[in-house]
Amino acid sequence: MFKSSTPKKTILIIGGSFGGLTAIQYLNSSFNVILVDRKQFFEYTPNYPFTLFDPNYIDGMTVSLQDFAKTHKCQFIQGTLVQLLKDKALIKQSNEEILDVLFDYCIISTGSQYASSIKPENEIKTIQQRKEQIIQQIQNLQNYKKVLVVGGGPVGVEIAGVLSDHYKNLKVHLWNRSQELLYSFPEKSRILADQILKNQGVLIEYNKEVNQLPLTEFDQVFDCRGNIYAPSFMIGEFQQCKSYFEILIQNKIKINKQNQQDVDSQGRILVDEYCRLTNHKNIFCIGDACLTPNNESKMCYNAAIQGQFTGQNIISLEKNSKSLKKLEGTANVFLITVNKQNAIQCFGNRVSQTSTSNKHSLQNKAIKSLQGSCFYSFVSSFSRRMIILISGCQKKKQPQSVNKQS
Repeated sequence: MFKSSTPKKTILIIGGSFGGLTAIQYLNSSFNVILVDRKQFFEYTPNYPFTLFDPNYIDGMTVSLQDFAKTHKCQFIQGTLVQLLKDKALIKQSNEEILDVLFDYCIISTGSQYASSIKPENEIKTIQQRKEQIIQQIQNLQNYKKVLVVGGGPVGVEIAGVLSDHYKNLKVHLWNRSQELLYSFPEKSRILADQILKNQGVLIEYNKEVNQLPLTEFDQVFDCRGNIYAPSFMIGEFQQCKSYFEILIQNKIKINKQNQQDVDSQGRILVDEYCRLTNHKNIFCIGDACLTPNNESKMCYNAAIQGQFTGQNIISLEKNSKSLKKLEGTANVFLITVNKQNAIQCFGNRVSQTSTSNKHSLQNKAIKSLQGSCFYSFVSSFSRRMIILISGCQKKKQPQSVNKQS
């Protein structure tokens, strides 16, 4: 059994994501922090499109979690969560051994996955393996004649934009379920995306239902229809669990005492306004893995906000504070890459074209912060309030059970 030898209370962070690593930066001085992740590295996934033509770009968007743990004075365990109880977790390590980890608080920050290789698949454990995967992808693209991007949301637009801009001999097709790209974004951004992609030669088909991917018709199909939130992927093999969580995961529509669902139809864990699970006040869930009352956009900025917010509330709990902070509105800010030089910037309803240098700058600041060379906060109180105010953020309605194609 793994138990801290220090008098400090223990916080278990499951998932080295934006939210989880941000929380650690606020908690590591007051608690014994243990970070668990199935892979050895953190990846700044918003800038994945740049790796489609530059294999070395991955070097600047990854951080070794072992190095992060050393810099931020916490412990790192590479493994997968097998079982989660109210004060103990069973972790399957890379050597297949099971480790019992006792904790006082737990933060689930396991993110989400994509059907395509936009995020590292389960078998990718090291930075070197990820780089080899990206190099192979580039070599394939250099020989391909035509590819298909399914889904006209921000990720689909970025993939189609970068491929059409860099690979001049490649025919890029984009199929979208709705009649416009970026259907949930301001009108100007939808018009800009359509114009820019068409000018770059992208063949766009609207109102295109895709029930089965046409894998044999194209050299490669990028499935960009949205995030996959299946808890079995995010949190580990919960099927083996004998706790409350086994019921929660296996019966996704289980009703609790408050007559609310614990997991929504897409597999996101429902939390209260403090990002806590309803029946476990010492267990929190943040980022892509959860659905808060605000139903904020799934983006790194909002995950980091939740990481800081949750860290501060845990500190308040230890000080016996009776007034925890409720999660405020979240930012509605997007930078959507359309080619190597340009991006569409959505700042609330304000839309403009900007340079992709802004995306590179944000990545550099975030990575340097995680490496410990500086502390760059996505979420300072002042900047958060200003961005929320200017971007006109509003609480979104709870989603319907029907999955929409981006």
